[in-house]
Amino acid sequence: MEDALERVLGRIGGMATVERLAGLSGSDFTSVMLEVARRRAARETPASVLRRYERDRFVRRGQSSVRAVRRAEDTLLGGLPEDVEVVLLAPLVQPAQGGHHHPGLRGRGRPDQRAGARGRRAAGAGA
Repeated sequence: MEDALERVLGRIGGMATVERLAGLSGSDFTSVMLEVARRRAARETPASVLRRYERDRFVRRGQSSVRAVRRAEDTLLGGLPEDVEVVLLAPLVQPAQGGHHHPGLRGRGRPDQRAGARGRRAAGAGA
């Protein structure tokens, strides 16, 4: 991991950039990383995705079957005491949030970026 970090530090402004990112709150850091992911996704083509799938170990298909993972989850959850609350975490990108990169969803945007957000901005402008 250190070799990979050393390889890119010069291209991103050095360790100072890493320190600034590390100083962000979790939600702000996530917002920055989601924007980075959006920009990277916008550059992808079907051919580049296929090339990455074939060569990049981080995008290769998992070796476990979905059914086997589901059975393991069900077994683990079934062994929990009844008073344990299992919480489903929200996905990082909801379908409506990522839609602006999909031609069929252009213009829809996230609900908070439509009329409600304009109204909040206008209401907060004088404050």
